[in-house]
Amino acid sequence: MIESRSDKITQATVNHLDKTLPSPFYVNDFSTEQYLELLKHLFNLFDESVILGHTLAVEKGFKLFFQKSGQEIDIKLNAYSIKMSKVFKKNGIGPAMDKALFTLTQRLDLLTTNIKAYEVYSYLHQFPEEKSRELFESFSDVEVTNDDIRMHIREEVETLLKLHTRDIILFLSGQMYIRNFVPPVAKTTSDEQRFNGCDPDKLSAIYEECFPKDFSEKLLEMVPELENSSLNFSRLDNLSFHQKLPDTFRSFIDIAMLPFTDHLDEETSLALNGYVLRLHFDTILAKLAEVLLKKVLERDKRADLFLKYYNGDTVFNTRGQKVKKPSIIDANNNTWNFSAIFSILTQHKQAQKNLLTHKKALEEKEEIYLTLKNELDTIQAKQKSETKKLEKLKERIAHRRLEQKSLKLKSTTDSNDALKSELRQCSSELRRDENEYDVLNDVVNNINLRLENHKTETNNREQHVIKEKELMKKIETSFIELNKNYKLIKTALAKAITGR
Repeated sequence: MIESRSDKITQATVNHLDKTLPSPFYVNDFSTEQYLELLKHLFNLFDESVILGHTLAVEKGFKLFFQKSGQEIDIKLNAYSIKMSKVFKKNGIGPAMDKALFTLTQRLDLLTTNIKAYEVYSYLHQFPEEKSRELFESFSDVEVTNDDIRMHIREEVETLLKLHTRDIILFLSGQMYIRNFVPPVAKTTSDEQRFNGCDPDKLSAIYEECFPKDFSEKLLEMVPELENSSLNFSRLDNLSFHQKLPDTFRSFIDIAMLPFTDHLDEETSLALNGYVLRLHFDTILAKLAEVLLKKVLERDKRADLFLKYYNGDTVFNTRGQKVKKPSIIDANNNTWNFSAIFSILTQHKQAQKNLLTHKKALEEKEEIYLTLKNELDTIQAKQKSETKKLEKLKERIAHRRLEQKSLKLKSTTDSNDALKSELRQCSSELRRDENEYDVLNDVVNNINLRLENHKTETNNREQHVIKEKELMKKIETSFIELNKNYKLIKTALAKAITGR
């Protein structure tokens, strides 16, 4: 088949764009300068008049080039000018968001084309933090929440990989995971049905040997991320949430297990997943209920609606069948509605705040009291030491006075020069001791006064501590009752979420 001149011009256009434009290239970034460079190239291959007479062929080249990156364009060439824009696939979005989605699609296409490189198991793929970060950075030029970014990524991945509705995409610890649904394998015994044919005792031994003692705590730390990633109360309705829950939990456990199961084969890992999930299911679910209650307390309107759903009302489903919605019934058989729950939540939060406030106040008062008490001990030791010195000085003065008196009596009957010299020496030492006594006595008096004041202040501060402890005890007693109700609600809500 002979190639026409129009076809040659079209192909030359595509070839030039392939060679000069980086891949991927967004339509609306194409400039007039780049168009003039293209014309210059085409004029070297064909006569200028030929190119200007075949602008439709050039337009076709543009369309073919951008089709390769999934971009549909509107284009109009007129001699040396170009008008070209991208046709947005989604309504209601601007150029910045469309470019972000285009960049995301191109980056995801590279990842999914090479998806085998990220395979952990045949049903689980793990994309490292730097790859996940690149996906999020696709939206660096638009104002959008991380929740929205995760939604866009999830939608694009589902389209590119043609995922099943039960396949799960999770974002945890900065990484992205895709977990394909694994149908349960029918076995002959109940134990085998539960754990994919693996002996429960064997799984228990693996768990004890390979998993850290604080594995449960590690799971709980990841639950808020799980809610943000997939089971988002602010985005899912109750039915969608309920449908996603089992597969999301299985995916969550798979991911949490990864650091401890890299030596296990796929079949054992699948079986261990069921064992670990059963072991921690209630704990994870209770934490998830706690996240929901926190969102309600923060007045997240969608979370409010989610919680209000569990009111026990009878409604008609999409098939016209009567369905009774679950109620939130605690272990004491008390039914909780939204208003009662919200009341407990606000009281519980205020009690927690009061506890923290008074705990801090108690710590500050105890610190002041202990500082004063230590200072009091120091003053008492100083007072004891200086008083002892004063007593010794007093004894010495009394002794010197007796000595002086004796010398004076002797000097009345004996005018010996040596005796007079000894008397003068004794009198001088007595005056010195008396002066020292006066100074030290003032010091001791000041210490005694300071000691009494410090005792008073220390006793006052001790009373402050005692009163604060009494108040703390009352607050703690009140909090214990509120916390009891809070835990009852949390457990009851967890059951309602699963429809149990």
